[in-house]
Amino acid sequence: MNPVRAVVSAFRNYGNLDGRASRSEYWWFFLFFVVLLVAIFVGSLTWSRTLLAVWVAYLVVMAPPLWAVAVRRMHDVNRSGRWAIVGFMPLMGGPRHTRLLMRPGTRGPNRYGADPLRPELGDWVEWQVQQGQQGREDGGG
Repeated sequence: MNPVRAVVSAFRNYGNLDGRASRSEYWWFFLFFVVLLVAIFVGSLTWSRTLLAVWVAYLVVMAPPLWAVAVRRMHDVNRSGRWAIVGFMPLMGGPRHTRLLMRPGTRGPNRYGADPLRPELGDWVEWQVQQGQQGREDGGG
């Protein structure tokens, strides 16, 4: 996923805690978040009192999509979205959270949905499961 598509996808799905997000979607959006954060910080060095409202607005606007994409990223590695809270734990939370975010996603569908990199694989696996169930019902397999 390219950077623009990742940012657009994160904003479109800001309230969506279902499904999965690829590594590229998460990390491109996180980079976008950090670049804007640095830009606001640099701007606040010159206009410190004026930009307090900008800081608050930035966090209000950016927190929901960042949280949602982190939850979907946890789903991609076949973890509950609750694992996104690990990043807030002191000392070991940050490194553990980062390690989970950097892991490759589950190949093919998992309990949270189709593979975001290979969505067509989900249809094939579902078809295979249906074929296996029909075979057992017919007395074969």
